[in-house]
Amino acid sequence: MTLIVAARFNSFADAEIAVKSLYAHGFLGRNISTFYVNVPVQHGAHAIEDVSVPDPDSQGAEWGAVVGAACIGLLFAVLGAAVAWRISDTTTAMLIGAGLGAYLGSLWGALWVTGRRARARVVAAPVMQTPPKAREPGVLLALHVAPEQEEQACALLREAGGRSVERAQGRWHHGEWEDFDPLKPPELEPEPALTPQARTST
Repeated sequence: MTLIVAARFNSFADAEIAVKSLYAHGFLGRNISTFYVNVPVQHGAHAIEDVSVPDPDSQGAEWGAVVGAACIGLLFAVLGAAVAWRISDTTTAMLIGAGLGAYLGSLWGALWVTGRRARARVVAAPVMQTPPKAREPGVLLALHVAPEQEEQACALLREAGGRSVERAQGRWHHGEWEDFDPLKPPELEPEPALTPQARTST
């Protein structure tokens, strides 16, 4: 693995200006490579949902309906029967009250169990980390350098208009960055600190 620095340019013509500057400072052509990087494509970004898979939040809803019907339904049945007994002393009214109570109880029980899983998943959901910034498209000028040349090479690339100057450990063979991965986020070089004179001039 060797040290590689690179920078992004708007066009091959802009990158060629940087190449000439590198030549003028003693960098060799076999250590310079210029190529275009396309926009990375997200495969499967709009995957079709499989409707045959049951909703995990619905698991256990039937047991909630049974429990709700048994508990809440019994309570509603007693209340309905008591109200019906006061309004009209008939068995039909008592049965209507009991049936209504059982229905409402089963409905409440099913909804409670169904939503309980969703609420638990929201509370226990891990905090998602911000993904690293993806590489932007453009012409990339890559340069194989020795460690002592890294600072000078980065400065020359910036002076020639290069942006997003990065460094990497990779395989360089016959003037090419062999294991370059366009989907891997770049490791950006830190921007040089401004000197007091540079701050004054800006």
